[in-house]
Order: sequence, then C-alpha cells, then structure tokens
Amino acid sequence: MRLIDADALIGAIRHDVNQTTDSNWGYGLNHAIPIVRSQPTVDAIPVVRCKVCRFWKNDDELSKQPSWLPCMAVMTTSDFFCGGGEKK
Repeated sequence: MRLIDADALIGAIRHDVNQTTDSNWGYGLNHAIPIVRSQPTVDAIPVVRCKVCRFWKNDDELSKQPSWLPCMAVMTTSDFFCGGGEKK
C-alpha cells in the first residue's frame, strides 16, 4: 500500500483535463475524479525515525545498537519511530 495526496492527484487530473484536446481522454480523466474521491482514507500521522531525530543520542546513527531516547525514556534502535520526534 502507498499513501498518496489525493487532493494533489485530483488537481493534476483537472490540469490534464484542461490541457487535452482529445474529448475521450478528457472524459476519462473527469471520470477518474469520483473514483479517487471514493477511495478509503488511512488514519495516519507523520512520524520521525530515531536515526533522523534531534533527540537521537547514538553517535553512529546507522547503528542497530539500542540507544537511550530521552523524549520517550526508553531504549530503542535507529529504525524505531514515534509521533513525537523532531527532524534534525
């Protein structure tokens, strides 16, 4: 599964509809908009992986060794993630 920006996709479709001179192509693109809108959405939040977080304290950011994470008060590895991290 891939998450997409459906609003940006609809904008791109509308742009292509306005640019085409082929009425069949334009009809097909216009038909795609309700299909995009009808797709289920995912309840997702942005996360930051520990290896790119400003709180990450391990000198070797690519290390698989656990490191203390002061923001969560836990030991974790560089590919762990949380919703409270901040990119460096």
